[in-house]
Amino acid sequence: MDIICEDYVFCKNGIYNLNQKQHGYSNLIYTDIVEVPQEMRLYGTKEQIDKYITILEEKGCMIDECYTFAVETDTTVPWYNAKDNLVIADRLKKYGNMYLDNNKELLIINIH
Repeated sequence: MDIICEDYVFCKNGIYNLNQKQHGYSNLIYTDIVEVPQEMRLYGTKEQIDKYITILEEKGCMIDECYTFAVETDTTVPWYNAKDNLVIADRLKKYGNMYLDNNKELLIINIH
């Protein structure tokens, strides 16, 4: 059971969620709508990611692009960057710890 991390970009489709917030000055709680994020990073097994993507597609989300978020091992490609690899490795390590703390449930990370 391999763990993978993938970034997904979705077409704009006008899907919204309800979000409750508390006003800073009056402390009143109000409900607002927020658009479903157009970019997200998923960390988990291939089966977990596929199941989540199927649910999103059933809700009407259309995938525009998908990228693998991983440390680049091929140093001959033009986009290789050792500094970026250090940042990516650090994030993947943090995601791994969060994944274990979350009882190996799929991590859904909003990226903008």
